[in-house]
Amino acid sequence: MHLNHRLTSLSPQPDGRVLLEFETDGAGWTVGTDNIDHADHTDHTNNTAVKALARHVVLALPRSPLMQLRPMLPSHIRELVDSVIPIPLVKCFFVNENPWWDESTPTQKRASSTPAREIHYDFNKEGGIRRGIVMVYGEPPSMHYWTPFVQQRNHLKAELNQDQRLIEGYLRYLRANPDNMDTEEMKAEAELISSFGIRDWSREPFEAGCHIWKAGLRVEEAIKELTAFSLNGGSSSNKNIHICGEAYSDFQGFIEGGLRTALQVIRHI
Repeated sequence: MHLNHRLTSLSPQPDGRVLLEFETDGAGWTVGTDNIDHADHTDHTNNTAVKALARHVVLALPRSPLMQLRPMLPSHIRELVDSVIPIPLVKCFFVNENPWWDESTPTQKRASSTPAREIHYDFNKEGGIRRGIVMVYGEPPSMHYWTPFVQQRNHLKAELNQDQRLIEGYLRYLRANPDNMDTEEMKAEAELISSFGIRDWSREPFEAGCHIWKAGLRVEEAIKELTAFSLNGGSSSNKNIHICGEAYSDFQGFIEGGLRTALQVIRHI
């Protein structure tokens, strides 16, 4: 596994292999996968340019990074890459050490009065100790209430226990009695939050938390075309480029979609 590498170019070679070019910070480059035959690097001060020859290339990427590689793909594949609509999503969660909800609290409780698309509650009680977690999912426009609480510029994973204002959002909408403005009670409820976090999937390089196909597309045919194709166009029999993932699946919005497309790609390798 090679971390911190960004694919910048891919081009077909006379022997049927594919030349891949990466930009990297120089950390963690090793060679040893079955489908990579050769690699070399060239230092450019702070970054390292890495080239590798591969027999097969699997692009398990969402729409946004694929759009950057789009000019290097065949025309019919370029159209398919842009045939899905990105849906930005944000997720927040709060762990409460003595929650007001319990195992009977239904999903979506408070959703009509909270900037959220979905709210899910989980509750656990062991030895008289109550503990719970509430998860808030939002899309435009509700997500815009939560996204200002993201602190990191390079938001590549969920931020845990960062911006305390996120707890203020919880107190405003999700505490036991949001209408009670007693400062001491609000402080006491804030202290019950032992952990909290936020994940904004609208940030690059992901652009979205899920995708949907544009109208009028034959989805099964599109998935078949993306599963295996050649950089030389549709007439070539050397179909060694593969696109998979949730964005281009028949089960969008769920990891199931990504797994299903991955299995289809494996059958072609």
